[in-house]
Amino acid sequence: MPDTGSEPRIGELDAAELCADVYPSWRDALVIARRLRAAGWVVVEHAEHPSRRADGLAMVAGVYHPISYESPGDLFTPGR
Repeated sequence: MPDTGSEPRIGELDAAELCADVYPSWRDALVIARRLRAAGWVVVEHAEHPSRRADGLAMVAGVYHPISYESPGDLFTPGR
């Protein structure tokens, strides 16, 4: 489990870049979510109750900085 009291090993700009993409499948987005978590980001997966946007995208996970709790973005995939 990552130390939630230190800076993530993936920087904020890189995390934002990873969150800017729409991933082709739920599994692909979860791979990125777990990569960010392993690097020290707080990741909240939404597998049980995915949020849907008006454009049909489904939120796979929310991503947050472990100290400030600011978000570089969320991980999305086409609605399922």
